[in-house]
Amino acid sequence: MAAAGSPSTPAPVAGSTAVGGAAGAAGAAAFPGGPAGAGGTAQSGPTGPTSPTGPTSPTTPGGAPPGRGQGPSRAFDSGDGGNNRRRNLILALVAALVVIAVVTTAVLLRGRITGQGPGAGQSPSPTATPVLTPASMLTVDDVRSLDSKAAWAEILTQERVDADTPRPTCLVLDAQGVPLAQSTVVRKLQAGNDANNSVLHEAFQFASADDAKSATDLWSKQLGDCSRPIALLANGWTISGVGDAATGVTAIVQDKTAINHTVQLSRSGSVVHVIDASKPQATPDGTAVAKLLGTVVGRTCQAAGGACADNPSASSGVPPQTASNPEFLANADLPRITAGTGRWGGTDVATTFDFFGSQCEGKDLATVAGPESRKHRAYLLQEDAAAPEGTFGVDEYILTYPDKGGADGLVKDITASINGCEKNMLTAKVEQGAAIDTKANNKAITGRVWTITQQVDQNTKQRYRVGLVQVDRTVIYTMIPTGQSFDFNNDQWKGIAERAGQRLATTL
Repeated sequence: MAAAGSPSTPAPVAGSTAVGGAAGAAGAAAFPGGPAGAGGTAQSGPTGPTSPTGPTSPTTPGGAPPGRGQGPSRAFDSGDGGNNRRRNLILALVAALVVIAVVTTAVLLRGRITGQGPGAGQSPSPTATPVLTPASMLTVDDVRSLDSKAAWAEILTQERVDADTPRPTCLVLDAQGVPLAQSTVVRKLQAGNDANNSVLHEAFQFASADDAKSATDLWSKQLGDCSRPIALLANGWTISGVGDAATGVTAIVQDKTAINHTVQLSRSGSVVHVIDASKPQATPDGTAVAKLLGTVVGRTCQAAGGACADNPSASSGVPPQTASNPEFLANADLPRITAGTGRWGGTDVATTFDFFGSQCEGKDLATVAGPESRKHRAYLLQEDAAAPEGTFGVDEYILTYPDKGGADGLVKDITASINGCEKNMLTAKVEQGAAIDTKANNKAITGRVWTITQQVDQNTKQRYRVGLVQVDRTVIYTMIPTGQSFDFNNDQWKGIAERAGQRLATTL
């Protein structure tokens, strides 16, 4: 195909004449009888007698020497004829320049629209080597560190994510707001024939380190919420020595056979690695998984422009903050009561509410004087056929005082009232549970749990589990009315009250 926009040969500019013609016209006007006017053929003037040795040189009137008027061009001399021709020539030059500019612009625009700029049709320059390839991923030799006796095998490697791609526990990788990855590699390794004893490794390369950070920020909040699949967050992982940033959780899928997942992710430059190590009835060690994370980060960190690995380690801690209501419990902080069925759902947070306690608290948390803020949220158990009729759920109340002294006073009053409830209320029986004394985010978390049974009538008893926790100037009260056979165990209830304090502490 001919090159688009090739300029054609310009036509002669209208009104242009040979230099000699213009000069001849000027000469004829100055010297009558001289050469012919513009465009005419030069003619000799009258001649004198013939010289014996040759023709006599022509002369001009007034004795002007021959050749006068044949000197340099007078195309730009003054005079009407010169002005017209000068103007015509300038206009012609301007027109030619406009034509050239239009043609050039059209060529450039066409190249931009079609992707054919200079050099169109030539082979493109080679692109940079991609950061992520299958060679970046975990290998059978790598994962033997998790279980050296297992017969590990690679069962999946693909450079895409589609509907059939396995997903890491707790994460929705394509959730709204997550930047689009430029490339992805997925690999799954399995120990023998046990699909639940496996390691899933997914790696994502983003357009920039900022995009990678945005993705990890969103995924970190998903780990803290762990809404898919339904699971119990056993703990978070505080990870050091791996990339620019790293975090993780251990989540238990509470089916009839519990499957434990240690899920960790790390960002290094423009690349994010996610590892989900799973095992039935046993928790994959957090530091062992962090070392695997360090191995793959080490393979991509330099090309990705991020920090590499330096003695990776992990310690048990609080799960990452959730995206919404981070000061409250997450649904995944509450264990199922019946294995394999049931899910918890939290209500909206309320700032005005009615308080229905165990009758041993001695205070109405809805009206007690002093707090600068008070909030309530309920968590309802659904889809468990074994649950008691009616609503079954946990209540969480958070009261924040202007100073620590106000919180100290409320905790002291409620503790004394519960411990003395058997003496003050003949229908009550109180079992003092475990004390809570831990830390999160460098904040002390202290408190206690109790089990309270109220004799409703001669044939009916109502059982309550309650927890009272203080974090600085904030008091957290948790409560659930339970049955004798449908209930949390003591360790589970202590864990719930403790997690409530940890969640709030991470927001301070």
